[in-house]
Amino acid sequence: MGWHRKLGIGVIILMVVVGSAGTPAAWAQSAEPPGESASAGQWVAAVFADIFYVPIKGLVICRVCAGDFVVIIVATAGVRYNEAANVVHEGCGGKWIIKGEDIEWRKAGERL
Repeated sequence: MGWHRKLGIGVIILMVVVGSAGTPAAWAQSAEPPGESASAGQWVAAVFADIFYVPIKGLVICRVCAGDFVVIIVATAGVRYNEAANVVHEGCGGKWIIKGEDIEWRKAGERL
């Protein structure tokens, strides 16, 4: 094995070791406050919500937005491309999977 190859392997190993060490937060950054973990009930609610939300978003909402994109492009001869792209981004982008932490319990009649 030549010295070029040994040097390359050494550099790769050094990059892996240094990169995986993780850096502590800078002095100006405050530490993330520990978030409350989701309860079992919140996770169950999230799973049931995902059973309906993901297929509806993927099969209905995203497809309708893609169709709207085509209609806007054709109707405006491509002049309103950014607006059409925003329609697709709103329908197909964002959060697809709901997690337990996303579910927030409120009492009946309580507002945001």
